[in-house]
Amino acid sequence: MGYRSEIFIKIDKSLEEDLDTLLKEYDLTSVFSKEDDTDEWGSYVKYEGDWLKWYSSYKDVIAIESFIEANRDNAALLGIGEDGAESARAGDIDTMGMYIVSRIEW
Repeated sequence: MGYRSEIFIKIDKSLEEDLDTLLKEYDLTSVFSKEDDTDEWGSYVKYEGDWLKWYSSYKDVIAIESFIEANRDNAALLGIGEDGAESARAGDIDTMGMYIVSRIEW
């Protein structure tokens, strides 16, 4: 059991090799899907992991969030928990154009 989250990471394309190495080191490459993205401001890579136990005390979480913070101008991470609440944040989500949007529809 335990609390589960969806984790979204967006990095500048220049950081892809470094993050992929880190994910491989912690055996997380199969956990995240990734896709390239380009807009008028640059080229990026987006990673998405679903149904993850993303606890701040876990070594892999510490390593990944530390990497994001060390590259905060070119990387961001947001997590959404199973209850819909923000469960993780690292880097500069505004610069990377990442937002959580909640709404009720009828």
